[in-house]
Amino acid sequence: PVNYIQIFTVLSKKRQDLMTERAKQKISRIATMVKSRQRSKIEFWNVPVINSVLMTMNNGMIEHIFDHDKNFHVTDLCNGCGICGQICPVVNIIMKDGRPSWNHACEQCLACLHWCPQAAIQYGKVPPARGRYHHPEITVADMKNQQKIG
Repeated sequence: PVNYIQIFTVLSKKRQDLMTERAKQKISRIATMVKSRQRSKIEFWNVPVINSVLMTMNNGMIEHIFDHDKNFHVTDLCNGCGICGQICPVVNIIMKDGRPSWNHACEQCLACLHWCPQAAIQYGKVPPARGRYHHPEITVADMKNQQKIG
């Protein structure tokens, strides 16, 4: 399910669950084929117009990606829990006076925004109604364990 809320709205829970179930079924089919050494054509998600637009946008974003964390801000809903800093994969967020502060090494994964238990982290003028998403089988502990420290 999509979680890049700068462009898209998070899908309903029902649609997320359907996508997750379909993905599990597909992974099972692929695993069975690999185990039995079957040959098959590779499946691609290929919509040329969308791919072209996304690649163009991506190329423009990469050039200034580290400047993008200046668009994050925190509302008064922030309770200073620090989860955002604990799960940032590049350790880009530190807490200052009980609120997150970004250090301009952001990779635009949006983990801080999606995992904030208060939904206090916002990005630019993106409306909160676009929603929040993280995979239901991933925990905060899992996110903490994947940080790139050092």
